[in-house]
Amino acid sequence: MSLNTYTRPTIRIGDMQIDTFTGFTVNQPGDSQINSCNINGLPRDLASYSLNNKEVVIFLNNGGYDSKAIFRGFIKQTKLSEKAVSITAYDPRILISGKDAFPIVIDDNENFDGHTLTQFIHNYISDKVNTDKTLIGLDMLSETDPKLLMRGFRTDLSVPYQVMQDSLSQAIRDSDIENPIDYEFIMIDDGLKSNIVLQEKRLLTSTSSIQFDLLDGITRLSYDRKPVPNFALVKGKNVQSKFQFGNMPEGPSGITVSGPYDDRDTAKTAGIIEVMRAQDEIKDIRITCNKGFDVDIGSIVNIYLNQNLTDSTDISGNHRVTSKMITYSNTICSMSLQLNRKPMKISNYIF
Repeated sequence: MSLNTYTRPTIRIGDMQIDTFTGFTVNQPGDSQINSCNINGLPRDLASYSLNNKEVVIFLNNGGYDSKAIFRGFIKQTKLSEKAVSITAYDPRILISGKDAFPIVIDDNENFDGHTLTQFIHNYISDKVNTDKTLIGLDMLSETDPKLLMRGFRTDLSVPYQVMQDSLSQAIRDSDIENPIDYEFIMIDDGLKSNIVLQEKRLLTSTSSIQFDLLDGITRLSYDRKPVPNFALVKGKNVQSKFQFGNMPEGPSGITVSGPYDDRDTAKTAGIIEVMRAQDEIKDIRITCNKGFDVDIGSIVNIYLNQNLTDSTDISGNHRVTSKMITYSNTICSMSLQLNRKPMKISNYIF
């Protein structure tokens, strides 16, 4: 293929550097979901190799040669046509997810009482995944604040990553209840391996990592202002509670919250936290851009819209990256960012 001088991606599969391909898509859906990559138009002779579980690494090389990969993962699907091969790969968390993961049982005999969630993750990956070589990096693993203890946690035969996700969803710093801080899993490449990271939610008042505007970076923008929950109904073990935020000038929009709450005050606090977490997701923005390809999920980006160019200046300001997709095809590279709003299950809303 003919590559331009600005973006010159390189792909490595196992020990082979691949120079022939028609395009690829890297999808980072956010919210602790596993990243994926589709590569099309690979050489037909790759079909003679056993590609399943081979490591695939993509360096975007946008504006220069990158030291860190835009994607690193393992091939799980291969499609063969008359002229080419296509593959689908997933980031290393696939090794602790689904049918390929070594299952786990946490009971009264074998448990992680006395361990934090971070220690559990480190121990499991070290003992069950990184046995011969480092497949999931642990160098960037850190504790939540406050530390999340695994005391009393029990589960039947389970998928390890699901246990980790369910546990991490309980990690919330609510010292400032109007700005509760939660966490999600992301992967960060260090040039040699992809590291699992407990990403702390950044406040929108944080310094942005990059600025976009219609004259610099943004090629397309769509914007939808959706109602966010302004009340919550909370269901505990044997109690129920509710919380209403403001006087609901745009009408009621509710969510249900369930958990092991023993009293009304604890249940109401949970409702407050969930409603307040949603308040900075009111502006649902998607931008297509041609710079900033290394921005991470959870990063704060700044958008500036000149009133002479658009009437949507009310979205100027800081926003949080919640999902990301990079597409390369026909020598053209672009990135789509979803800002602010995370996917919400329909069942979470009350109509």
